[in-house]
Amino acid sequence: CINHGDVTLDGTHTASDAQLAFQITLGSYIPTTEEECAADCNGDQSVTAADAQDIFFMVLGMGNCTDPL
Repeated sequence: CINHGDVTLDGTHTASDAQLAFQITLGSYIPTTEEECAADCNGDQSVTAADAQDIFFMVLGMGNCTDPL
């Protein structure tokens, strides 16, 4: 996964990435494989609200997405 946290796949990290990750968590958006990989911020093979939160904090400059895979 080369787009850690860039769920919208637009080359930038914005609040929209966190929002889309949260929509994936809720099941209201069915992601592509690449979007799902990017949304899995902590690399635990699932997209959860914690991933969306991590992406949001990354956008604020208060952390980063680390994918151990």
